[in-house]
Amino acid sequence: MLPLELQIVYDNTINYINTLRQYKTKIKNSSTLEEQLDIMKEVYSFAKLIAPMFFEDFKHLKSDYNLIVEEIMNCEFALPNYYIIENNPQLTSPLNILEYIVYITRDMLVKKVNKNAKNPSCLADIDLSNKCAVASRFITKFCHKYHIPNKRVLIETGYIKTSRLSNGMGYHYFNIVTLNNHDYLIDCTYSQFFLIRKNILECLGIPGHHNPYAGLFMVMDSCRKKVAEEILEKGYIKITPDVLKHYLDGFTLSYRNGLYYECTNDFSYTTNYQDTNYQSFLKREDNQLNYENKLHLGLQRYPLNNPNLNFQKR
Repeated sequence: MLPLELQIVYDNTINYINTLRQYKTKIKNSSTLEEQLDIMKEVYSFAKLIAPMFFEDFKHLKSDYNLIVEEIMNCEFALPNYYIIENNPQLTSPLNILEYIVYITRDMLVKKVNKNAKNPSCLADIDLSNKCAVASRFITKFCHKYHIPNKRVLIETGYIKTSRLSNGMGYHYFNIVTLNNHDYLIDCTYSQFFLIRKNILECLGIPGHHNPYAGLFMVMDSCRKKVAEEILEKGYIKITPDVLKHYLDGFTLSYRNGLYYECTNDFSYTTNYQDTNYQSFLKREDNQLNYENKLHLGLQRYPLNNPNLNFQKR
C-alpha cells in the first residue's frame, strides 16, 4: 500500500488525466475553431497550475507528469489541421530549375503520404511533420546527380547538436542551393511549422511540453511574415542577409521556453542576432547557448514561478 501522501498524489494524477480527457472531448464536440482554441487555452492554464506538484513536492513523480504531457498533446491533436497563415503552395508547371526541384520534391512528399496521389495538388492538406529529412535528402541526391552545388543543413535547438535541449526532437533540415552565383534556401516542408495546434502562444510555460513552433513567431512580424509567405508559396527564396536573419529568427524564438520570458521580462519576440551570427551558428562555430541561459532553451525543465504569466507580445 502506498503512503497516504503518495496515494493522494496518485489519486490526483488520475483525476488530472480524466479532466484533460474531458477537455479533449469538449474540443471534439465544439462547433467552431474559436471555441476549440479557447478550450485549448484552458488546457494550458490547467497544466501550468498542476505542474508544481510533480516538480516541487514529489520530485520522484516526474515520470507520472509525462502522462499529463501526453494528454495535453492528445488535446492538441483533436484540433483540425488548420494553418495560422495562408498555405497555398505554387503548383504550376516549373519554369526554372529551382521550381523544378521544388515541384518534384513536393510530388514525392505527396505520394509518400498518399500513394494514390497523381500530383502535388493536395499538398496544402498534408501535415509534413517529420518529413524534412526525407525532402532534404531527395534534393541533395538530385543536385548531386546534376552537379548543382548544394548544402544539406541541419539545425537543432540552440544550434548545438550535442545539447539535446529538446530531447532530440527539435531539429529541422533544409537545403541551400547555389545557382548563377546566388544562394537559395529550399524548404519544402516548412508548412509543418504553421499548423495551428503547434502555434498557440499560451502553451509557453508548461514543463516538458513543446514551445510554440517557428510559424507563430514568423507571423508576429511583417518582415518575417513576408519571408514565410514566399517560402510557403514557392518552396524556395533567394538568400540575403535579411532573409537569413528573418528565417532563422523564427526558429531561434521557438527555442526559448517560458522560463526565458519570466526571467527576462522580454515579450518583444525579437532577437539581437544578425545574419553573421547565424552564419556562424550554421557552421557550428558558435551557438545560442553562448548568449542565453541553457535552462531557458528547449523543453522547459521546471514550472514557472507565476503560472498565470501573460505571454502576450508587448
